Amino acid sequence: MDHAKPPAPWSIDRGGLGDGDLLRIGARQLRLGDVRSCESVVTAELTSDGHVLAIGVFLGAGVLLVLPVAMQLLHPRFLAGGLLFIGIGLMALADILQGHRLIVHRVLIRMADGHTETFASPHADQCRGLVAALEHRTGRDAA
Repeated sequence: MDHAKPPAPWSIDRGGLGDGDLLRIGARQLRLGDVRSCESVVTAELTSDGHVLAIGVFLGAGVLLVLPVAMQLLHPRFLAGGLLFIGIGLMALADILQGHRLIVHRVLIRMADGHTETFASPHADQCRGLVAALEHRTGRDAA
């Protein structure tokens, strides 16, 4: 086994004893005979959850240092730390406003029993390959 190369995200294998071919997606196994249709979808998701938390933490810590200095409860040397925290919080806010998006490609596989299995990848070629393989093996057109 070659440990230097990551495992394939999906594969089509021969089933055992008349089970038909199997589609393996990670640890999941699906019978190709049960696949009714597939659909390729692309979504762009904002990755801002961690940034919003960072903004809250840094702006909160900054206010907790600057406010007591302004009220003359703390020594003025704490003002530098408070301003540094506020500056970091504002930079995180600027990063959110630039709107970095994460592109996610998904293949929605509709099964005979009505449920939908999803294969997701940041790589469009993996999803195109899966759709092409499903079209070829099942003899159906993708939706």
